[in-house]
Amino acid sequence: KEGADDIVILSPNPAKYYTDLLYKTNDDIALTLKVLDNYGQVILVKQLNQNQNTDRINTSLFPNGCYQIELFSGERKVSCQKLIILK
Repeated sequence: KEGADDIVILSPNPAKYYTDLLYKTNDDIALTLKVLDNYGQVILVKQLNQNQNTDRINTSLFPNGCYQIELFSGERKVSCQKLIILK
């Protein structure tokens, strides 16, 4: 369940070659980013720096389409957002 104080923003969205992820959670646990394609297959897993609060996702190799961006704090799903790639 998403926490009331959790903030997750993807920009730009739709994206071409990258999207920036801005995140803030009150958890002190390492964050994990997962990108899933339109078929639900995980195509990227990335550990995020809890203290940094930003990360750039390279989408240059992703084909056009709709992707699901999931952010986890331990086992808790912090956010689930759609990302559109349109080149």
